[in-house]
Amino acid sequence: KGVDKWLTRPHVGPLIGFFLDWLKDADSVSKEECEAAIDRAADALSLEKRAHAIHPTRVALTGRTSGPGLFELMALLGPERMRKRLERAKRFVKPAAAAETQGD
Repeated sequence: KGVDKWLTRPHVGPLIGFFLDWLKDADSVSKEECEAAIDRAADALSLEKRAHAIHPTRVALTGRTSGPGLFELMALLGPERMRKRLERAKRFVKPAAAAETQGD
């Protein structure tokens, strides 16, 4: 359900691209850095609400719509695991949204 609800939205391809770019050279990330990245992603993609970045990111990283705090979860997973999970989540992104990330 979470995949259908959140990963098929048009902004999710660019959102995943944003996070993959952010994590490209990172060795570690803090909870605070993760929260700031969510805020930057929401601003960069002109999302109406921060939640439109939070929910798809949670689903992409965990496959679930609820769980522990996202920022703590992101810091715990670390950049390498997040990169792998985000790459895997691209399979579920709606084709129009996936096409938007091909240049990233």
